[in-house]
Amino acid sequence: MSTSPDKKDQSGVLVLRKRRMDQDAEDFNIFSAFVDSFKFQIDDTTTVGKIEGNKKKWGDKKIKELADLDYIPGFPATTGFYYSYIHATPVDEGNKIYIRFRIKAKFKNLYFDFENVDKYRVKGYNSIDSEWEFYSKYDSINPIAKYNIHSALYRAPNKTNKFITSLIHDAEKQLVAIDTLYDFMSKQDQKILAMSKGEVVTLPPPPHKTFGTLKEINRYASPNVITVEGEKGFGSGFFISGNGYLVTNNHVVEKQKKIKIRINKDYKLDAEVVKTNFEYDLALLKVNYDSVPGLWLADSDSIDAGDPVVAIGTPLDKILSSTLTKGIISGTREFGGIRMIQTDVSINSGNSGGPLINNKGEVIGMSTLKVKANGVEGIGFCIPSNDIKRMLNIEYK
Repeated sequence: MSTSPDKKDQSGVLVLRKRRMDQDAEDFNIFSAFVDSFKFQIDDTTTVGKIEGNKKKWGDKKIKELADLDYIPGFPATTGFYYSYIHATPVDEGNKIYIRFRIKAKFKNLYFDFENVDKYRVKGYNSIDSEWEFYSKYDSINPIAKYNIHSALYRAPNKTNKFITSLIHDAEKQLVAIDTLYDFMSKQDQKILAMSKGEVVTLPPPPHKTFGTLKEINRYASPNVITVEGEKGFGSGFFISGNGYLVTNNHVVEKQKKIKIRINKDYKLDAEVVKTNFEYDLALLKVNYDSVPGLWLADSDSIDAGDPVVAIGTPLDKILSSTLTKGIISGTREFGGIRMIQTDVSINSGNSGGPLINNKGEVIGMSTLKVKANGVEGIGFCIPSNDIKRMLNIEYK
């Protein structure tokens, strides 16, 4: 895919230069983006075109009917993004964890010259200018990139869709055909992920021990796996050092005023949230406890489908703490650019934050979610151990 240098305008905003994207290129990343309601910067008294030779203003009832503006501003027409590297979602819908961009579009300078008008069927030329602004999920005020597009189309009389929708669709197709935009979003995507890591946390490494049997693994690992309790629910977690640091899922501790951990079913301690990573659904906690050595985080890049694994956690009810289940690695999958380990190990409510352990007793992942659907069993997902260290910025020394 060819690239060209990007330039900045006088305001300091990056302006992307148009280049043709190789439509046959494969292995594109998919970038999820919220799309705001479209804005039309056209005054009702502005003459915007002609119908059967007669000039028409934007405020004319017939033009509003042809444009169908009661529909478009409230729900952005995003069909031009289909089958592209941008997955567009209306604002406040969808899974916000994986949505890292926001797109705002403004339309102006509409022109048309139509004849043979029959409801929405019209014949003739039409055009519109649009400005597309891209924002990071962390700043919806200052754009990180913008691009101006001119859309000009000829409508055949057999077209039944609204002419404004067709122009928007064309603008979106032109937008995703800019190869510099793809490269730019790739770099920004990594920057956004990096911002979620926070400061480095240096910990003493736990002992690196390996075991030959499931009983040995369970005997050593179980005391390091605890129940994380809040006012609104509970989950699992596990120690990763001998000085009281443990990890769990962010959704287990999010919006909880007080967090406690339960050790050995009876012993409770207050826990401090050291840092969280919303993007990866991770949380690092600290308690005043040094009676366990912590579990070794292995290299999750070395796993293969078919490898035997076990999960330890507190499924369904607190009285079921330190429950061990076994299965295999089914493969790896990506959600919003985040790699997950897929497993058939039983993962239920309360297991979230518990360790996924290989047949040597090393942690290779953290249980995070299970697919829930009628007739679906044995599909669970875990955050790889390498991402636990990387995205919580943990260093062992």
